[in-house]
Amino acid sequence: MTHAQIPDQIPVALTKLCHDAGVQLLYACESGSRAWDMASPDSDFDIRFVYLHPQPAYLALDPPIESINQLDGLLDYGGWELRKTLGLLRQSNATVFEWLNSPMVYVEPQPCIQQLQAAAEIYFSPRKVAHHYLGLTRKFIPRLEAETPRLKDFFYALRSLLCAQWVLTQESPPPLPLPELLPLVSEPGFEAALGELLTAKRQAMEQALCPVPPIVMTWLRGQFLALETHADELPVRQGDTAWLNQLFVDALNAHQAPQNDSGGA
Repeated sequence: MTHAQIPDQIPVALTKLCHDAGVQLLYACESGSRAWDMASPDSDFDIRFVYLHPQPAYLALDPPIESINQLDGLLDYGGWELRKTLGLLRQSNATVFEWLNSPMVYVEPQPCIQQLQAAAEIYFSPRKVAHHYLGLTRKFIPRLEAETPRLKDFFYALRSLLCAQWVLTQESPPPLPLPELLPLVSEPGFEAALGELLTAKRQAMEQALCPVPPIVMTWLRGQFLALETHADELPVRQGDTAWLNQLFVDALNAHQAPQNDSGGA
């Protein structure tokens, strides 16, 4: 099977995975470098999904399984149960926003997920999400100081930095594709140079090495420090928990298994 054929097989594999686990599939998307439009030829598929257990599972003493993970070659499956997803959204978890806004959808969202996508920004807390992306940038910068760092690490650092910059300027969830973030780079010539590096990234293998020009590293560190200085000036927001509770109850009622007719003849 070629890489181009894999996306068509993912919905079938996901349906089987959820059937075997006894859960209802609500939505599935791509969340990694393919959704960010910076995949290498050998990049894996980061398949993320949301699911719901049958109603009786939520009434048992032991809580139902909150996550499902499976690795099958290039297919990396990771799913969260709906209640877990709602709880993380209430905390303004950046990953949840990326899943809900992914441009690559493998399984179309059920109505409850559509409602969530429409209302998600109410739960977006700019300060928390900015610190999330700045934390990722901080993690990758030391890797770039190696003599020959991975091209992948450079773009992970760059995308995280630009996501933080988007949050500081727009106070909204950043877009996933890196090309949509590159216009934030205002230094003359940098956007074009980074675009050329992105083209190289798409053609190179995952472990390809590429020295980062000193001028780019100086810019990246400077941008990081400037953004970190202003992150705490961003607002903190808290959405309505009652609405999430009602969405969860409505989803349970909508997806409960049909009851067998036990009436008499």
